[in-house]
Amino acid sequence: MTESASTMPSNSVLEDLAKHARLCLLQTNDAYKVLEKIAVLHVSDRALVYWWQGLHNVQARLSYGTASTDGLDLLSEQLEKLDSEEIYLVATDDQLAPWPVFVCCRHDVRGVLADMPFFEYFISTMDCSVLIFDTHHNELVLSIAKKFD
Repeated sequence: MTESASTMPSNSVLEDLAKHARLCLLQTNDAYKVLEKIAVLHVSDRALVYWWQGLHNVQARLSYGTASTDGLDLLSEQLEKLDSEEIYLVATDDQLAPWPVFVCCRHDVRGVLADMPFFEYFISTMDCSVLIFDTHHNELVLSIAKKFD
């Protein structure tokens, strides 16, 4: 199920994520299938670097402060509302898709992200019905697929 870090983009953040013990990197084909499902359910323009700019159904935009823990606190609150124990963590980091997709326990996400410098990412439930994007505008953007409203 994992892929070596050498197949990852050279970005050191992505390499560090690939080495993180609490994350499991999906194989490229599996990651592509997850991204495809997310795109079909949520995204109007797949050519965007920031898919949160082209979502079909934004449910909320939640702003947070500039302290490093502000976004993690808000994210943790949102993750507790999810039905999924496991989630996908998609590391976009200002690059075009396709992106690496990791599987992680939702309770481990805060610790993983606290260990890393800030980078663009989003989280998806395992059925891809709910997305949570952390943007470079200190904002979480939540999307729920229309067929799941």
